[in-house]
Amino acid sequence: MNGFIESLKSYLPASWTSAGAIVPVLRFSGAIGVVTPLRPGLSLSTSAAAIDKAFSMSGAKAVAI
Repeated sequence: MNGFIESLKSYLPASWTSAGAIVPVLRFSGAIGVVTPLRPGLSLSTSAAAIDKAFSMSGAKAVAI
């Protein structure tokens, strides 16, 4: 399958296939600090894993929130 994808890249413009900067994106939604079983929200305990993963990606130039 990988060879098939590589062969398709020859038909695309070079600007579409060149490797650019890696920027992880974190998307959060909900009230900050108000977390109950009936009212989900954002807290460090619910967001820590995603934040750690985004900032630990090798080669990442920035993290977008």
